[in-house]
Amino acid sequence: GINGGITNGNDIVLRIAVKPTSSIASAQHTLDFSCDEMVDLEIQGRHDACIALRSAVVLEAATACALADLALLARAEIPFACNIPWRKS
Repeated sequence: GINGGITNGNDIVLRIAVKPTSSIASAQHTLDFSCDEMVDLEIQGRHDACIALRSAVVLEAATACALADLALLARAEIPFACNIPWRKS
């Protein structure tokens, strides 16, 4: 639901892609900042949690915050407009 910043009444559907975790088993060619040269980095074991499982919850919360921010911004721009659901009669 949102076309050009205006709701059309439909559900808001988000499609996301999650970057793989950085501690993969294969060697990675990366920059060592201490000596400014490229080195091969190999991680022993898995040291990071799976981000993909909780990304939906984090994205939902971030989207709710962004939509609430936009609603408050719209209310601040037009505080005395008619037909606003939060205006007391």
